[in-house]
Amino acid sequence: MEEKATIEEPKPPEPASDKSLDEAANVRYLEPEDYVLMRTASGALRMTLKDDKSILRVKARRCFPFAFPTRYISIRDGADQEVGIIRDIAALDKDYRRWIIDELEMGYFTPRVRSIKRITHRYGGVEWYVETDRGSKKIITKGVHDTMTEVEPLRYIITDVDGNRYEIHHSDLDAPSAAMLERLI
Repeated sequence: MEEKATIEEPKPPEPASDKSLDEAANVRYLEPEDYVLMRTASGALRMTLKDDKSILRVKARRCFPFAFPTRYISIRDGADQEVGIIRDIAALDKDYRRWIIDELEMGYFTPRVRSIKRITHRYGGVEWYVETDRGSKKIITKGVHDTMTEVEPLRYIITDVDGNRYEIHHSDLDAPSAAMLERLI
């Protein structure tokens, strides 16, 4: 007698879990009472999680750098693994807030362009002669459309050939600078 092949029916999907999206993604929010921050003599930021562990050197990174620059701050250890997320640095005491802001500024140094003096197309690239909130600068980019991103209406980030970022707010520019930018884009 010949055996018949059987076909197994697919199993129905598992019922939806009661877990929130945060739990499913293993997000750990750090509340101010959950940790202690301190600055070492060398200036490094150290975090001790209460009843857990100490991280000798932590870094702060923005989860949403353009939309929420002071909210949803990822705290990472020396191996760049996420320790947790601070929902809003406004809820921190002034020392903690200053230390986190200092850490963010080191990772997100982005001078803001105040005026455009001249733009020159040269050898397939673009040279920008600008005044920033950090002084005069010559910025060299590969092109315009490949290196310029509109992060929100009339707010741009340009990235130079070395990976440095510069921020341009159309509203910050004087009329001649705004006209130059408009012709370029």
